[in-house]
Amino acid sequence: MSTQVQADKRVLLPKGLVPTNYDLSITPDMEAFTFKGTVAIALRADVAVNEIVLNAVGLEFTDVQLHQGGSVTKVASDEVKFNDVDDTATIGLSVKVGKAVLTISYSGSIKDDMRGFYRSKYTHKGKDHYIGSTQFESVDARRALPCWDEPAVKATFDVTLIVANHLIALSNMPEKSVKAVDEKTKCVVFQRSPIMSSYLLAWAIGEFDRVQAHTTNGTWVSIYTQLGETDKVLWALDVSLRVLPLFEKYFEIPYPLPKLDLIAIPEFACGAMENWGLITYRESCLFCDETTSQRTREWITETVTHEISHQWFGNLVTMEWWSQLWLNEGFASFMQVLSADWMYPEWNLWAGFYRGTIDYALALDALESSHPIEVEVSRAQESEEVFDTISYSKGGAVVGMIHHYLGADVFRKAIHKYLDHFQYSNAVTADLWKFLSQESNQDVNKIMSNFTSKQGFPVIEVSELKEEGKELVCSLKQTRFLSSGRPSPENDDVVWSIPIVINVGGEDSQSVLMDTKTMEIRLPSTKWLKFNSNATGVYRVRYSDMLFKKLVEVCRTKELEPVDRLNIVSDSSAMARAGYAPTSSVLALLSVFHNEDDQFVWSSITDALSQVSGIVQHTKYLKLFCKFSCDLLKIIHASLGWDAKENESQRTVKLRATIINALLSYDDSTATSEAQKRFNTFCETKTGISPDFRVSVFKSVIRHGGKDYYYKVRNLAAVATSPEEEVMVYSAIGATTEPDLVRETLEWSIGPNVRKQDSVYVMRSLSRNIHATEAVWKWFQTNYDLLRKEFPQASLFSSFVCVADAFCSREKADEIKDFFQTKDCLGFERYVKQSIEVVTLRALYLERDHDDILNWLNQWNQSKL
Repeated sequence: MSTQVQADKRVLLPKGLVPTNYDLSITPDMEAFTFKGTVAIALRADVAVNEIVLNAVGLEFTDVQLHQGGSVTKVASDEVKFNDVDDTATIGLSVKVGKAVLTISYSGSIKDDMRGFYRSKYTHKGKDHYIGSTQFESVDARRALPCWDEPAVKATFDVTLIVANHLIALSNMPEKSVKAVDEKTKCVVFQRSPIMSSYLLAWAIGEFDRVQAHTTNGTWVSIYTQLGETDKVLWALDVSLRVLPLFEKYFEIPYPLPKLDLIAIPEFACGAMENWGLITYRESCLFCDETTSQRTREWITETVTHEISHQWFGNLVTMEWWSQLWLNEGFASFMQVLSADWMYPEWNLWAGFYRGTIDYALALDALESSHPIEVEVSRAQESEEVFDTISYSKGGAVVGMIHHYLGADVFRKAIHKYLDHFQYSNAVTADLWKFLSQESNQDVNKIMSNFTSKQGFPVIEVSELKEEGKELVCSLKQTRFLSSGRPSPENDDVVWSIPIVINVGGEDSQSVLMDTKTMEIRLPSTKWLKFNSNATGVYRVRYSDMLFKKLVEVCRTKELEPVDRLNIVSDSSAMARAGYAPTSSVLALLSVFHNEDDQFVWSSITDALSQVSGIVQHTKYLKLFCKFSCDLLKIIHASLGWDAKENESQRTVKLRATIINALLSYDDSTATSEAQKRFNTFCETKTGISPDFRVSVFKSVIRHGGKDYYYKVRNLAAVATSPEEEVMVYSAIGATTEPDLVRETLEWSIGPNVRKQDSVYVMRSLSRNIHATEAVWKWFQTNYDLLRKEFPQASLFSSFVCVADAFCSREKADEIKDFFQTKDCLGFERYVKQSIEVVTLRALYLERDHDDILNWLNQWNQSKL
């Protein structure tokens, strides 16, 4: 792997010159896919400099001039020195102290690589249409204009787009004027933006349809789509109209811009991008109608609220450097749930926050190849690596923990003061802790710093020592939790300050701040204790056998709240994988949940089963494990059936999907037969299969139906009426067990019928198929150079690394390591390391618990005879 720059040496542009305004004009040619640009950059020279260094990539400078003190100095374009390593252009011009204007005329290409100023295509009524749009975060504004492309270097922007008359032009700000250039072309001038970072600049050009309305506070919100698709964004529009004034009230700061546009882009590398005033989305993150699954509806809602929250936390106040990315993304990951829960409390999104945010973060952060929330980014090009689960999910979990610990009102007041103080500027983590400390009169930095600055998180081991009268004395010990097992002394040198909330037998709640390695606490004597009550803490808990036995019983009787039941399942599963407890203890725990009826608990149960399945699929007792899993699932399935009942809750809809998805994944014969029957009906009538479990039905018929059903499913992508329907096909098509179809699917996934943004769904589907993993890995190695060329963004290419992490042998881990050893992995090196570690840990887990699992399953099977 490539050697990274030392972490303590940030590669930044030289200080001394500060841009204050960019006057930018872009003229695109949407037929030749090129553009011409002119930018006049107003500069403030704090010191005299002998050269100007700014960011530029893939641009051809045609004219460079410096205006200062009434004189104009020109530089020949061939005298500009470009550095492809640091993405810079060096211009040999001296600048005196004071003000100056640097004017650059240049040209570039509008590629289809989903970065910078790029193109995407859609078809309407048999005709192809092209959209030109931007994606600048984190380091791609420099591909569209020469600029100081660093988040701390803020400026205002005046944008002009010269486009064909029939095209709509959009940017961060409203139109200022529209003038005819000639009979075919118009000049659209936009109002000056607030001072902002370059990565938040945006524009879009194309033939769009629009829906719009204004909020209760008078802000116009518009959503733009490709022609003929506005009926699919009415849900997103409603969410936007509702949440924008809610944020204004919560932050006590009005939305800073005159308008808010959302736009659906057909080809988009990430889910969405919070460009100030012009938020761009992948279509699947906006399109929603009566056929949309509940899971996707919730995802769209949270994606919309996430991006709109950024208009304050990220745009108005921006992290100083990519090392503090979590200040943007962690906060937005928390706010997306808080705000969506305001609007849809019946969805119980806080339980989902644990399952989809905290639990996911803990799983990744238990790896030795994880990283702190605040990780040093030396070069801007490395920043794509930190757009990951740690920054988003662990960041969101930490925000949620301090919100719960300090209290909602104290937290909100502190956030208002923080945003008000740093508006239109930049901040670092310590600034946030300072305002939270001032408002709460607590040392928040002491409590939270290790959760953000140190890698990993703690596990608290709890045991009862003795009873004294009406009190129970408990011993607590904290260590770093690692999926590889108990840490070595050098890996366990952090002492976290852990806010612990304890449910005392359902009758009382006790809070304690654990800031030492060990401590004793006194609690009222009771029948059971549940630590991390409501699962708001970023830690795991391991109980003594006696305490755990009592919790198993209250899980069975459902005395505990659902979020605490799922938390116990999650912690127990993690303990087994790390070797703290045998897997048989997890299987025994799961077996008491026959009468469970909560969707989120079942989601945790099926995840625990999946973790065991990930190793036993490599053994001869896979069928026995599947038998156990199906037996556990059948009781709840019998009460739910396949079809929705009148007026049932959305939580029941999701529960049914969770159970059916699991039954089909374990090849339950009755469910498999029903799936094939319903698929046949679906092919004729488009009914009979809920969108919430359609992917699993598709997978099942592909696995068991051979080539005929494979092509029936694949052909559904061509007639899909929504992005979600397409993604369902891509997510299922890799389930084939036939080698020739595996090879065909691999080639199809990067062919013209699958958008680049969607190829990863196919690859992920194949890589999770034990019948395909070896073939997929070999194909990936053979086609590595082609894939790097077709998917140049590290953030997108890193998703392909998933093809390597499904194995279960130390030999394969070594093979993966050897392959990537000679590759330039800048931007995704950590993903490679994590894949290698995951494969190694899975192999070790199987070696350690093979006999334990087999013995437990045999005993269970005997009890059923």
